Amino acid sequence: MAYPIKGQDFDRFTLLDLISESSSTTTWLAFDGSSNERICLKLYKEASSEKQVSDTIAFISKSKGLNHQNILRVFDVGIVEKIPYLSQQFLRNAKPVPLNNRSLSENLALISEIIDALSFAHSLGLVHGKLSPSKLLYDEKGHLWVSEFGVRLGKINGLYSAPEAGEKATKVDDIYSLGALTYRILAGEEVTERRPDLDLVPSELRLVVKAMLEPADYERPDDLLEIKQVFVQYAEQLAETSLISSDTSFVKREEIPIASRQKTLVSNSSEKKDIPIQTVGLALLILIGLAALVFFYLPSNKAIIIEQPVGIIEEIFKDGDTLSDIRPTERFAPFELAQIELAKEKSIEIADQILRLQIKLEDLKVELWAKESYDSLTANALLADDAFRGNEYREALRIFEATHKSLEGLYVSIERILLEQVEIGNTALEDGNADLAVKAFRIAVALDWENDSLKSQLKRSENLKTVIEIVDSARLSEKENKLESALKYYEEAAGKDPLWKPAAAGMLRVQERLRQVDFENIMSEAFAELLQKNYAAARSAFQAATKIFPNSSEPEDGLLQIELAEKRDEIDMLRLTAEQNLREEFWEEAILQFKQVLQLDNTLVFALNGLEAAKQRLDLRNRLQYFLDDPTVMKDDNQLRKAKKTISDASVFAASSAATANRIGSLSRLISLARIPTKVLIASDGKTDIFVYQVRRLGKVTSQELELYPGTYTIVGKRRGYRDVRHTLKLLANAPTNTINISCEEKI
Repeated sequence: MAYPIKGQDFDRFTLLDLISESSSTTTWLAFDGSSNERICLKLYKEASSEKQVSDTIAFISKSKGLNHQNILRVFDVGIVEKIPYLSQQFLRNAKPVPLNNRSLSENLALISEIIDALSFAHSLGLVHGKLSPSKLLYDEKGHLWVSEFGVRLGKINGLYSAPEAGEKATKVDDIYSLGALTYRILAGEEVTERRPDLDLVPSELRLVVKAMLEPADYERPDDLLEIKQVFVQYAEQLAETSLISSDTSFVKREEIPIASRQKTLVSNSSEKKDIPIQTVGLALLILIGLAALVFFYLPSNKAIIIEQPVGIIEEIFKDGDTLSDIRPTERFAPFELAQIELAKEKSIEIADQILRLQIKLEDLKVELWAKESYDSLTANALLADDAFRGNEYREALRIFEATHKSLEGLYVSIERILLEQVEIGNTALEDGNADLAVKAFRIAVALDWENDSLKSQLKRSENLKTVIEIVDSARLSEKENKLESALKYYEEAAGKDPLWKPAAAGMLRVQERLRQVDFENIMSEAFAELLQKNYAAARSAFQAATKIFPNSSEPEDGLLQIELAEKRDEIDMLRLTAEQNLREEFWEEAILQFKQVLQLDNTLVFALNGLEAAKQRLDLRNRLQYFLDDPTVMKDDNQLRKAKKTISDASVFAASSAATANRIGSLSRLISLARIPTKVLIASDGKTDIFVYQVRRLGKVTSQELELYPGTYTIVGKRRGYRDVRHTLKLLANAPTNTINISCEEKI
């Protein structure tokens, strides 16, 4: 089968760009003509069964409510020209989720989001059915998406498929796949031969991973919320024991959304190399001091019970205070104090990142294209700074993170804004709006100051008012029929801006008018020759006019009129000849000439009617001649009826055609005799068994007389041990007949 290529249509989809290709699929960015949206279109290289397609369609129809921040939507599946396809939501710059070289906290966050997506689907009674690493994608913002929910097309990754998995997937099948995927993320290797090495998994998680990978489906847990709780408890324990920030997707945060939190973590981890060694040392000392305080104040024989949840810190740190200077009270857990110190450090880091972004944006003259938004974000940064100076570190961090995210969004939008401004500027240039064009291209040059093309467009915009004034002067001269002066103005305007279309169009228009007189004289001469039917001279004149104005349609119209006149003359000649042949009843010649006319013009009514009439008369003549040539066929009742019908059809032309009248008379006589029997004598040796086909069996006779209608008969003689004898009798009306001898005499 031939697979489509870029730019081609595939059913209702137009293939825009190839995203990826593997041994089993090709994935395209495509335009869906039915929804007018860009989608991701996956084409499978291996055939899919009708059941796989119908099962997926059934899933799609049931999954209308499957809207989740981590679930990629599936729109449609089908088979076109034996190629299975899958239409789903398009992610810009999507890439597979890397499963290697990740921190434990990142792995726990990833597993949490996968569980959230599966749990949401299971709550609706829906299952994934083919969960594996290839179904995990990051978009350009690092946001996780689980793809191909309910899709039954393509191969199944057996390493992530439950042992008992069949055509109809279940929730516990998904839980096995989740276990295999969790093992791959935490252990760094695939599950092989159903025997995972659980020593590679943190000890606190081994039981739940082992339970999810149980070969028997009834031994696996079926509640994703319980599974998630195990990971939540481990994440909290890990955070408390190692004083890691609770900024993980397993712990509920109210400040900002999860996606932003993950982005911040990634950003911070990528910039750790910029933290001074003194800061690291100070943090280490603080942590050691805090640990000492915890152990100093803990009673030796019982655990601390915090009766109220850790909430808003009501005390603030004074300038110069550190965590080691403050004794934990019954209102402040050690873990919370560590969070406050971490918020302080992260606020400093993010404030530095905000400053860097501000410098970049101001270098790009942000005040030209996003002044209001930038001023608002700058004010937010100042609010965060005030909160930090007031020792409200967690509030400061919340504002800093939100501001940083918005500034990043502003910076990321530069490419889009550049494209928008270039489009606005180009449209303004086309429309002659100089002020808008200057404004748009000043922004575009600020965003891409090395682009010479944009600088050229800015210069055009700045000259536009002058160019328009010159063109207005040219138009005034042209209106007053001062063509030489108008041409001079147009040339001056084109010199200042060669791309200004009104100037170029004006020059062409004036030059055409200066040549118009010669053109009109030649055209008048050509039409005069055409009227006199001097077609050669007329054609030469029209061709000369074409050289003066190559783009003018008038000479082409004249040449077309010559062709039509020549064609009309030919049609008139063919019509005269065809009508003469009709009168003389030369039907074949008339048909040929009418067909020639219709080849020249298939809309002419006289030719259509004449061709139909000639065919009808030819058919009628042939029918009459058929029965005249072989009247014996009228032995058959059906043929006799046809002969009578032919006479009836032909009778309307008898008065106008002597030949037709003669044929009708001859056939009428034959019809009148068609049912008058003629006597036929058959003689034999009395040993031969005689058959008259379609009449009767005579048997073994020596002589037999029959009365038969005119027609053709087959008489056969049969005798055991002798070769059969066959005789064909063509019996004509009123024609004398001889005795027919039928005897089998030749031995076999």
